[in-house]
Amino acid sequence: MPPVKSGWLDNLTPGTQTMRLRAVGDWLGRRTAPWMLAVGLLLAIAILVAPWGDYPLNDDWQYARAAQLFAETGHVVIDTPIAPSLVGQVVIAWPLIKVFGPSHRVLRLLTLAMAALVLWSLDRILVYGRVSRANRSKGLVLLVLHPWFLNLAFSFMTECYGYALALLGTVVWLGSRRACDRAYARPVVTLSGSVIAALLVGASFWVRQFCVLTYAAMVGAALFHIASTRTWRRLGDSLVRIAVGALVLAGTVVAYFPWAKDHRLLKDSFSGPLGQLVHFNLVDYQVVLGLQLIYLGVALAPMFVSWPWRNGARTILACAVTLGFGLGVHSLFQLVASGDAGAVNLHRHFPYASNIINTDGVGPNTLTDVFFGNSVAYAVLSRTFWQIVGCAVLASTALWGLPLASLGRLRKIAGAGRETFVFGLAFALFSLAMVTQTSGQNGFDRYYWPVLVGIAVCAIILLDGEEQALRPPRKRALATAAFIIVALPLAVFSVGGVHDYFRWNDARWRLVEHARQLGVPTTSIDGGYEVNGALSFDLVRNHPKAIDQSHCIGRCHCEIPWDLGPIWTCYDDSYRVGMTVRNGYLELARDQPNTWLGNDRPLVLSRRPGK
Repeated sequence: MPPVKSGWLDNLTPGTQTMRLRAVGDWLGRRTAPWMLAVGLLLAIAILVAPWGDYPLNDDWQYARAAQLFAETGHVVIDTPIAPSLVGQVVIAWPLIKVFGPSHRVLRLLTLAMAALVLWSLDRILVYGRVSRANRSKGLVLLVLHPWFLNLAFSFMTECYGYALALLGTVVWLGSRRACDRAYARPVVTLSGSVIAALLVGASFWVRQFCVLTYAAMVGAALFHIASTRTWRRLGDSLVRIAVGALVLAGTVVAYFPWAKDHRLLKDSFSGPLGQLVHFNLVDYQVVLGLQLIYLGVALAPMFVSWPWRNGARTILACAVTLGFGLGVHSLFQLVASGDAGAVNLHRHFPYASNIINTDGVGPNTLTDVFFGNSVAYAVLSRTFWQIVGCAVLASTALWGLPLASLGRLRKIAGAGRETFVFGLAFALFSLAMVTQTSGQNGFDRYYWPVLVGIAVCAIILLDGEEQALRPPRKRALATAAFIIVALPLAVFSVGGVHDYFRWNDARWRLVEHARQLGVPTTSIDGGYEVNGALSFDLVRNHPKAIDQSHCIGRCHCEIPWDLGPIWTCYDDSYRVGMTVRNGYLELARDQPNTWLGNDRPLVLSRRPGK
């Protein structure tokens, strides 16, 4: 009988097989960069949650409208009351709209590509900081699993676009820094690196104006490096190059204002927040810093639990101090915040600052009855659930004591690592100050996205320094296990919440289409913020005399409370899509979304009584 051919592992002993498999795993690990792992995870989540509905989300109906108008006319026309400058995003989207036509699905895919660029840029920044592959992977995976990142990556919102350009500029700057250091050149940056980085960061201002703070963070970190190494001659040799970059940045930013004024794009919604920069309110900073202690503590908890212990007594004391701050923040919220968690403003109970993270899960619920009346709070996730979560997040503030006790390690981290730490810290603090100055204590949670990125960079640098100094290799498996165990609840909430967000939006748009099939014009359907804006803005705001009033039941009107009625672009709510049926309205149809986090209420199409 001829010998049977065996596989390449069959003739090896079990021990040798294990070694060979481990070698293959190591080879794959060396070939697979952490950003590839993070992007692969993001794409896997996209397959799971299926965010492919061809409809807008949150404010992105305004951004998609501007992009479509630019593709059709060749002129930047922003006729909606938005705050971001947006121009760069419109230009980036232009080729896809010209090829594929107006499609929210295509724009969502473009945003995914920009999110991937953000992950790649962050990985390169951490490479400059000499962070190990394992810790870079941990940090990027945590960012992907965070609700803020996932929700914004599956939309056409501005964050991924603006910060992709800004962080790419940081990569150029740090690459130039490394080239100078390797060549033992006295200047800390090349002239070309300074100019290109300034142009990229300046371009990010034309998307989302606060992104420009990235330049101050990168230059500040380089100056810190000079000061910490006391290489003052390098400062003198670098001033001209840094100054040229600063002038390029200033020119790119300042050019926006006469251009926008000439094109009638300089709106109060843009310039108004900038006018708030000169005021100062101590309570605002106390509240916002407290919010970051809690929100970022939860986001980075998987990393914190894998932290190596050093000097147990000091670490325990630091954890007790940070827990005390967390409890103090909770007490402060009871004094300055409103009673229960709703769609906007600060609240006494977690989630304290709502928008992406809210009582229904993930993603802003802009149905009129939910946003204004808060009538279905805790419909999906119960009050008891959020009370338990609130206690857990307060307890997690104690974990801040671990990096706090490790701050002394910075002195022994390599110069590039310290510089990267300072960049992350400055990036976070500058962004935090800008949001606090312009929005006070009532900023949406997604405004703090750059703060999360910056503090995550700092935490990764510290963790890597501690591990390289203290942890035996045999204990790293335990740290990885702790990381995974604590990351799982965050992953379940984020992935399940984003899935549910798209499912109830699918249901909303199916009901809107059902009403349109009945012959109802969009101006008589109140389907919530995105529906009203995407379908009826032109008529309600630009051509009100052309509105079909034949389907108004009774007087044409829309009962939108507060002063947001014009922003909601609701002309008539004879037909409503919501999670409740207003008193007196008659139910016409309902649609039950398939949710993962909890038993969601069905969405209902109803009409005003009469006729």
